[in-house]
Amino acid sequence: MMSSEKKFSWKEIVLGILGVGGAVGIGVGIHCHYQNRKLMKIFGKAVNEVSELTTVDVSNAIIDEAVKQAAGREVGKAVQRATRTMEGEIAETARKKVAGAVQENYKKISQTVTDRIAKEAASINMERISEDVVEKATQLISDKFDSKLDDLTEAYSKQIKSVGKVYESFAEKLSGEKGKTISLNL
Repeated sequence: MMSSEKKFSWKEIVLGILGVGGAVGIGVGIHCHYQNRKLMKIFGKAVNEVSELTTVDVSNAIIDEAVKQAAGREVGKAVQRATRTMEGEIAETARKKVAGAVQENYKKISQTVTDRIAKEAASINMERISEDVVEKATQLISDKFDSKLDDLTEAYSKQIKSVGKVYESFAEKLSGEKGKTISLNL
């Protein structure tokens, strides 16, 4: 006999369980939706009946106070808008007036500034500036020369030491003894 049972993998089992769970969830959701609609109809009827049977008496003082507060808020908003508008207009007017005044007085302002700059330029002591420049240039050149001279002195000192070693080596060869002094006279 052959068994007609099919073996399912764990993935197929999980997917089957999720499918069944999803279907049950959808069914529960639909059921809850219809129950909520029924309840809303019942509550709506109850609210309508209570509102028809109930009369509300609000005193004129409460209504007047609410109107005052609402009016106060609207007046505050209107004042703020008007203030912003006026500030903008005043700033624009001031900007135009300043630009106009500068334009009208440009030649006078320009001539005054030009005269002042010319006067300041004329008062510059060229001799003192020349002396300062010469002094500064002299110092820079002197520093550069000192640096170059130091480099040359160091190089010359190394060469003298090398020549001294050569003469010392000659002296050793000629005398055959190390450390013996030989004088050469010309």
